[in-house]
Amino acid sequence: MKNIVIILLVLVFTMVWTADAYATNYVSEDLQCPVCGNKLKGKVLMSTNSFGGQDRDFLSYATGNNPVLIVPVTCEKCYYSGYSSDFGTLEAGLVSKLKEEILTKKTLKPMENGLYDFAADTSAVRSVPAFIKYDLIAKTYKLRGRETSEVFTQYINASWAVRLENEYYFDLRSVEAQKTFEWLRKNVDMASMDTSENNNAAMELAAGRMLAKKAEALEGEDRLYCSLGALFLLRSHGENKEAEKVLEILKPTLDEARYVALDKKVRESIVLERKFQRLAADALENDMAAGKIKGDIHMAQMSYLAGELNRRCLDFEKAKKFYEKAIELKQLQAPLDRYAKEQLELCR
Repeated sequence: MKNIVIILLVLVFTMVWTADAYATNYVSEDLQCPVCGNKLKGKVLMSTNSFGGQDRDFLSYATGNNPVLIVPVTCEKCYYSGYSSDFGTLEAGLVSKLKEEILTKKTLKPMENGLYDFAADTSAVRSVPAFIKYDLIAKTYKLRGRETSEVFTQYINASWAVRLENEYYFDLRSVEAQKTFEWLRKNVDMASMDTSENNNAAMELAAGRMLAKKAEALEGEDRLYCSLGALFLLRSHGENKEAEKVLEILKPTLDEARYVALDKKVRESIVLERKFQRLAADALENDMAAGKIKGDIHMAQMSYLAGELNRRCLDFEKAKKFYEKAIELKQLQAPLDRYAKEQLELCR
């Protein structure tokens, strides 16, 4: 059983458990862009883990670096993007097509967003967010004529990357972080937390919901630190409708300038995550409609996921339809069979 105070300590201070035996490991390799010839580095995953649990849209959390943030590769000269395996030798006709689209027509461009300005980052070595890379991979794959299912994967990865890269949207000042942790340590009732699921992500989400409910009845600094803890936990697991409600609970506790700055970044991140979730859901639904999802077990799983993506996009009617389809097929294994029913209730 993982101590909830330790979980919150890890989250609030953005610390990572990096036990050498279990941490995510990767190797760097030299790559060359097949479109413009630029030399760059890529990362190849060697091992990882899922000790951090899993959200209900299938985002798994690793101790150490999360693979979602490690593996995408973007050429910063022409923006051709993919994984290390996409930077090998390509068929000559495809290279010619890509050069026309990318080098001549300038088809590929980093997306505009409120979290990271690609053009404004003049660092010698840019630290480009993974969500931008995945968006570029999706665009590259479309140019390459790859399957819709492969494009879907890039969009859901992009949505997960937005969630994981919280340094772009959750600017918790050091004093706020320290006092939030101290408040949580003193006030979180560990005995009330359900640990039966053996899923750290689920326990963290339950803690966030408990704190959100508690914050409504508090005033002053108690409300502030309880709300900050709730906001971070809910936003970090993509329960954004609930996180938006916590922003309103938090509002009276901060001076206007501080609140506006925090509120703006968090909401921009939510809009961006939902954008990618919508794109992922659309791609998945297109494959389902085209009969590309084979077998009742796979269809049940993908129907559940389509429901979850639509729920997170606030399209509750469509979400209910997909959850109900997943349940009716009677092919979901535990715990997905329970999740489908519980998530369906969140849409009512």
